[in-house]
Amino acid sequence: IELSRGDRAGQALQVRRGRSVGLQRQHGRSQRAAPLVQHLDPATRAEGPEELGPLGRAQQPGADYPLRTVQLEQTLGVVAWQQGNIDEARERLVRARVLCESLDAPAEMARVLSARGRIERQLGKNADSVATLREALAWARRSGGDPALQVEVAVDLAQSRIAEGTLVEAEHELRSAEQFAIDERLTDKLVAV
Repeated sequence: IELSRGDRAGQALQVRRGRSVGLQRQHGRSQRAAPLVQHLDPATRAEGPEELGPLGRAQQPGADYPLRTVQLEQTLGVVAWQQGNIDEARERLVRARVLCESLDAPAEMARVLSARGRIERQLGKNADSVATLREALAWARRSGGDPALQVEVAVDLAQSRIAEGTLVEAEHELRSAEQFAIDERLTDKLVAV
């Protein structure tokens, strides 16, 4: 039987893991070896919630690569902005947004848009900042999984409203963020509100 290069690499990995299992059993550590044995034998692998990735999909090696790419692009965009490279920051945040749209990752989209909104506010583009942060808040509400994210985006939106000069709307945003933080028992976020 002729094996392709990828098959040989997979077998080598299994052989190395098999040796590791054997060594652990020799030293009386069979409990630590159990996860490796389950990895080697798919029939014994349990498919439960612990095997699911951040988006509820089956976790496989490299499965979180697109999500990590979004986070990396967002972080590099913020760093580029802090270094004064506005064009690169915009490009990176646009790339992160496009990836989020393809992944259907509402929480990450909210984070990307929130970063963009904060940057726009600091550049003095208050109307753009408010529009971007309103969209970020809608995405954060859609995600439903991270109430702290909703509060953070709402506070950012209120700050942009203050910078824009619309104080009544800013007060409304802060009061709704405060009530949401209370409802969700996010006492640490109340300080920010």
